[in-house]
Amino acid sequence: MPWAGVGEPVGWRVSSTPSIRARRRALLPGLLSQLRTEAQGRDLESDPLRYVHRYRDRRDQEIVGWLASTLAFGRVAAVFLAIDRVLERLGPSPAHTVQSLSPPSLALRLEGTRHRWLDGADLAWALAGLGRIQAAHGSLEPAFGDPGETLSLRLAHFSDAMLRDLRAPRPRHRFLFPDPRRGSAAKRALLFLRWMVRSEPGVDLGIWKSVTPSELVIPLDTHVAFFGRALGLTRRATPDWKMAVEITAALAVIDPEDPVSFDWALSRLGISGRCRHRLVPALCSPCPLRAVCRLSHRPSLRDGHES
Repeated sequence: MPWAGVGEPVGWRVSSTPSIRARRRALLPGLLSQLRTEAQGRDLESDPLRYVHRYRDRRDQEIVGWLASTLAFGRVAAVFLAIDRVLERLGPSPAHTVQSLSPPSLALRLEGTRHRWLDGADLAWALAGLGRIQAAHGSLEPAFGDPGETLSLRLAHFSDAMLRDLRAPRPRHRFLFPDPRRGSAAKRALLFLRWMVRSEPGVDLGIWKSVTPSELVIPLDTHVAFFGRALGLTRRATPDWKMAVEITAALAVIDPEDPVSFDWALSRLGISGRCRHRLVPALCSPCPLRAVCRLSHRPSLRDGHES
């Protein structure tokens, strides 16, 4: 189902008319493509991906990419502070450190680091496991399973592999390695895959070849979930794996080779404060997506500001 076309998110009282849905289908590809173009050449200083670009060795990029994407939840300032503290403890080559230290030694190295409910011991356990994979295979890529499998299965197998040594994984351990089979949107894991798989100069690295950009699923943060509903890309109200797949399928109608390429442009529209996820005439009127956004067709905005 590439286009939702009908239905509204929970709490939205006005349904789109057939004429509005037809207009959305006609205009949305061009408007989203324009938004994506305007976001190119972006400044990564406000994005955790900036940490990955500090390293040139592929193994360091993988370890730092996993760390930065995994800690990418909560306030941006807190996210950056946590990443900075862990990287400082890991030294100039994070990959060498996690491969050479035993889990207890790595836990001691990371003692005192924390982000929200994750502490240094949690991160040490995960990083030591990633270090073992790199030491055995030279990369984390082989741990993501058979290229012939679906992306959800590959993520699930990777989660299984990381949790296999734990007799009773704590919820926070499952948080570190999400499993789509449990309904998780796996946002942080998909962000990591986007960085590793897509190739965009100065942005995504494109160092993994066993997954193609067309196979990726969009990382479903709060903003992407909102725009998915607001633009009619999904019928679903709950931000889960099914919603992420549905939004990706709709974006694939516009760009089948690289549907996730719209991720940055959509998420930054919310992160920057240009969209508040509600009707704010001063912000909605100049919004580049106003003509296709469902908020713009609610009476409170349409009657006063729609021409």
